[in-house]
Amino acid sequence: VMDTLRGCAWEDSVRIRVNRLGQNFEIVPGDTSLCYGDSLLFGTNLLGSHYLWSNGDTGAVSRPVWTATGDLWVQMDIAWGNGFCPVFDTIEVVVDSLPLTAQMVTGYGPLCLGESVQLLASGALQYLWSPSASLNNATLSSPVGSPLVSTTYVVEMWNSGACVVRDSVLIVVDTTTPNGTLSVSDSVVCLGDSILLSASGGTSYSWTATAGGNFVGLGNVATQWAVPTGASTYYVQVADGGVCRWRDSVNVVDENCCHVPGAVTLFSPRASNWAQPLAGGSFHIVDTFYVDTTLSFVNTTFWMDSAAVIYVNNGATFRLSNSTLKAACGQMWEGIVLESAGEKLVSKSNLFRDALRAVNARLGADFEIGGSIFRANNVGILVDSAQGVAVHPGSVTGSRFEGGSMLPPFAGAYAPYAGIWVRESRGLHLGSAAGTAKNVFVGLEHGILARNASVWVENNVFRDILPQPLPQPSGQARGSGAAIYANASAAVMNFDPRLVVGLENGFSGPDLAAAQNRFVNCYMGVHVRNGMDVRIRGNVMDSLTGYGVFVQRQRGDSVWVEKNTLEQCPVGMSFGSMRGVRVLISGNVITGDSAVRRHGIRLDMVHYPGLSNNLSGFVVKGNDIFLRGNGVWLLNTDHVSVEGNYVKVYLPVGGSPAGTLNGLYVAAATGPNRLMNNKLRSDVRTWQQGVVKARGIYVEGSPETEVRCNEVQSWGRGIVWRSFSEPSGLYKNLLMEAWDGLVLRDKGRVGRQGRSTPLPAIPSDNSWQGGNFGHSQTLSISSDASFSELFTRVGANYNPNVNLAVGNPQIPFTTTTIPATNLLPVVCGKRATGGQVIFSIKDIVGNRLSSGPYQMATQFLMDAWAFQALFRDSTLLEGEPDLLEFFDLNEDEDIGTIVKIQEALIAEDEDLVSDLLAA
Repeated sequence: VMDTLRGCAWEDSVRIRVNRLGQNFEIVPGDTSLCYGDSLLFGTNLLGSHYLWSNGDTGAVSRPVWTATGDLWVQMDIAWGNGFCPVFDTIEVVVDSLPLTAQMVTGYGPLCLGESVQLLASGALQYLWSPSASLNNATLSSPVGSPLVSTTYVVEMWNSGACVVRDSVLIVVDTTTPNGTLSVSDSVVCLGDSILLSASGGTSYSWTATAGGNFVGLGNVATQWAVPTGASTYYVQVADGGVCRWRDSVNVVDENCCHVPGAVTLFSPRASNWAQPLAGGSFHIVDTFYVDTTLSFVNTTFWMDSAAVIYVNNGATFRLSNSTLKAACGQMWEGIVLESAGEKLVSKSNLFRDALRAVNARLGADFEIGGSIFRANNVGILVDSAQGVAVHPGSVTGSRFEGGSMLPPFAGAYAPYAGIWVRESRGLHLGSAAGTAKNVFVGLEHGILARNASVWVENNVFRDILPQPLPQPSGQARGSGAAIYANASAAVMNFDPRLVVGLENGFSGPDLAAAQNRFVNCYMGVHVRNGMDVRIRGNVMDSLTGYGVFVQRQRGDSVWVEKNTLEQCPVGMSFGSMRGVRVLISGNVITGDSAVRRHGIRLDMVHYPGLSNNLSGFVVKGNDIFLRGNGVWLLNTDHVSVEGNYVKVYLPVGGSPAGTLNGLYVAAATGPNRLMNNKLRSDVRTWQQGVVKARGIYVEGSPETEVRCNEVQSWGRGIVWRSFSEPSGLYKNLLMEAWDGLVLRDKGRVGRQGRSTPLPAIPSDNSWQGGNFGHSQTLSISSDASFSELFTRVGANYNPNVNLAVGNPQIPFTTTTIPATNLLPVVCGKRATGGQVIFSIKDIVGNRLSSGPYQMATQFLMDAWAFQALFRDSTLLEGEPDLLEFFDLNEDEDIGTIVKIQEALIAEDEDLVSDLLAA
């Protein structure tokens, strides 16, 4: 050491001695791994004194319990010389943290046979339970056990090391559980219906239910009543005195339907195995009632829910007698459905009410309905073959179809639509022969409604069939108030001349045949439109407010209206917008009083394009018409023949109210029309312009109109002829007791009548008889006719004892000043008497042809228009050998041959008829 200040230095030394142990000091064993809670004895590899372990032990060894991973250290003194040398060591002890914490199910009461228990263990990552057969999964921490006998379950638990914890639990099973049962009277019920719950197998019963169960008199009983107020689940526990109870439950669905006291409620039943016949009883049908076989009910009441349908399956027959089907819940129900031709309904003396379509027969299904009542239905019977026109062998006799207030959802919104509605179906017979029970239709919008269908309607009564102020549901057109309404709508039936032979063909021929029916206080009797072959015969129509027969929009079919009686109808018959429709109006009686102005028969826009001028497509023949107004009215027509009718028109009530009365009226004709052999009467023998204008025959603006062989008596003016051009015919008419006999006005001209041998210019061969009631003229020509034209136009008319006047002022002429002419003979035949046409082809030659090979030819001689159709298409005669033979014999003849035969018959020249037929 140097002292730098003084410059002096000094030095000294020390000796350090290190003790070497010869080996390292360590804890033994060294680093190690233990399970949770394990203990291990630790010591040191060297001996010493004064030990201190990290857990506080002071001995040479230490045994700590390990619950977590941690360090273990020890400090020890080793003697050295006169002292001690301390040493120190540390090790790590890794502990598998799985605790001994298994949570087992203990203290659980005995299980009942069939019950389960959930076992529980926790704190490990992996588990293994045994025995495993009654466990849902033996490797879960909490498996579900379903032991059948008492069982001890053992679980082993570990994480990822070798440390495993085991535990066990005993599950006791009581095997003396009651053997119970549970049933319910109905699992689907209506609101308010009662159900009976029945249990068995024990001595004690405990019932519970979810919301809406609504027990009645809940008790510890085996049978329990309930009135569910909604969908419910019912539970029961059955005990027999032991620990365990039998448990079960049943679900009950509460449908949105009503309760019918005393009725058996049926949901979707199949009635194939019911005892037959089933007499009496009351059934509440909620949805679909299936009929799979022949099923019969007598004196039974069916309460039909709003969605209820009785569905008759293929090959099944549903028979009802003296039974009632009606709404159950104040709502309209669906009806009885027959789906196809293999199904049948037989109904005798039943009541059907409150249905949308009480009977719905589809695709040829068969039905026999007799003596039944249909009341307050939207449609009583719907016959529908929407997938194609099908033949329905159905019949309806002696039944009654009534209107009335319908239930919701139709109440106040819709009216009863139709008693019977037929769509795209053929062969139906609605009614029965005269003298048997009638069908009656009352208070509906339509009695019988037919669309694109073939229907025979016979011996029915229609009363109070009137249009209603309420609309109809979608798919149903507004009602027209027609007792019988026929409309082909989408399809027009094919015309077949074989169908025009008459009503004798029955319902297999025409599309609509109405016979022997009675219509009272309806708006319309029969309404036909859009292409129907129609036969209307022997019906009575009384006090209608609209039309007796209303036919419109026909094309190419045939309409026969025969021997009907129409009383007090504003319009007896009306035909409009028709082209090529063969029509015969024959033997009808149309009457009305003198209080209301009426039309007997009215035609408007009736045309036959392409028909020869000497043929008639529309024939009005042999009818009696007694009324105030117009007997027969033709407007915008051609090829119409009005022949052999008896028309009488009354003086208006009070003598002379304003109005025009006509026996026969023709205006704006577009082609030839014929008025012949009619007898026209009136008690209106005066003419007062602006007050009463009574005209026997009135023709205006109608070229080619032929007026011949008519008897006109006691009219203000017998025949009025005005404003049209040649060729026309006016001859062989007899005018009696008229104020003015014949009036030609406003360039009124009458010319040749189109015969093959023309007659001279006419009028000709007309005659006047009787007094003129104070008036001095029986033939009046307006002042636009010259004197020379007078001689040309009025020659050879027979007018004894009365004067002829021309122009204004009138110039009298005596009959001797009118030059005579040599006329060809014109034979009128016998005029109408009492609505009967005395002459006809059938009367004259019918017997002659009836036994020969041409027995069917008579019909076609009467219908030259149909015969002409055969010339256009002879295939129409297929299947008719007699007609085909007659056609083959005459196919080289023109239609004129047929006309010659007709004219010869009219002239009653039987020799000529025989010669023409032989030729």
